[in-house]
Amino acid sequence: MAHYKFEEFKADCEVPSKITNYKDVIDDAEAFELYGKEEICDFISNADPDFFTFKNSEWLEKKPKWQTDDVMVDAYNFAYSDIIGYLAFFRGQHGKWVIKSLHPDDFKNPLKHNPFQALLGGGGLK
Repeated sequence: MAHYKFEEFKADCEVPSKITNYKDVIDDAEAFELYGKEEICDFISNADPDFFTFKNSEWLEKKPKWQTDDVMVDAYNFAYSDIIGYLAFFRGQHGKWVIKSLHPDDFKNPLKHNPFQALLGGGGLK
């Protein structure tokens, strides 16, 4: 069960000033042809309701210096072209949403590691 209401996060993405991100997110998002925080927020806020699939909620292990409180992170998968994507976010103690990760989720795409795995009955997307 998700810790946060995804629809609330998605709605707040319509106002990029309500969102912040880890610095690697901007570079990693280029895998989805997204360039900059505004395009990332637009991508999330305009997605169909079923586009993102809940993966899990976990405690944030490596907190940034400005995040002193313990916090949960929600993670979602999505399909973009032939890429399975991974999105993780949390609400920081400063009140803004924080996009922790937005990158290809290689572990969810067996064809990326072994192109014959699915044919041999060892795979498929979960």
